[in-house]
Amino acid sequence: MAVPKEHHPFGLEGIHPATREKCNFYMDESDYFEALLDTPWIFDDYKQYLSPALNLDPHGIVFHDLKREEFRGGWGIAYMPNNAPQPGVLLVFANQPETSPFPGPTIIGIEWREEDKENPGFPSQWKDDFGGPLWSQ
Repeated sequence: MAVPKEHHPFGLEGIHPATREKCNFYMDESDYFEALLDTPWIFDDYKQYLSPALNLDPHGIVFHDLKREEFRGGWGIAYMPNNAPQPGVLLVFANQPETSPFPGPTIIGIEWREEDKENPGFPSQWKDDFGGPLWSQ
């Protein structure tokens, strides 16, 4: 199946949140530009921030059962990069619906959040967004 031109093949390799196998992550063009406006520093040096997050390198937490209506069942990848420009947790939202034009997970959002005060490495408000942690490394 050809990928429509409004989809941007992100081209970053990472670990699939469900299978733990290497895969490529993709992103809709509109989501890419929105994330670029919200967190430009992530894309300025994606090898320092986004690529390690998708690979949970050296550590990170995968959450399951995304509770957002249009993306039910997706995942969250929480990562605390070294030398980040501000303290907190980088949170990457991803899903892979059966109707997706992509052969791998789609990044549907990127946010920078404060760290949960009771759970080190967890993003604040994680209980509002996810069913719970799935796995970590």
